[in-house]
Amino acid sequence: ANWLIRRSEWSVQFLEDAFRLCHEEMPLFGDQDAMIHLLLNERALLSPRGSSALDPHAVVIPQHEINAYDALNAFYMEADAYGEGDLLVTFPGCKEAQACNPLFRVAASYAQGGRLE
Repeated sequence: ANWLIRRSEWSVQFLEDAFRLCHEEMPLFGDQDAMIHLLLNERALLSPRGSSALDPHAVVIPQHEINAYDALNAFYMEADAYGEGDLLVTFPGCKEAQACNPLFRVAASYAQGGRLE
């Protein structure tokens, strides 16, 4: 998950609540799990059927708009691939540039109309 958060009283409280949830109340939760829990859980349980369960301060946007995957990973993950104008491309699992350079070259070739081999 990716998060863009505008600074406000609500967002500061939200981040403090998420930190407290994942570090004190439910230490098995990670920060992203805590945020999802806070944005969905209580509203989902209390909302009438058919209404939005997402907190009104949040919006879900298409994944490719802020975190598109390289074409090769997107193909195998059945996710959105980076396209011209997208904000970011992610190479999941690549921690060392030297080890990932071959993947970067294949992805760049594929993105420019090359073929997967």
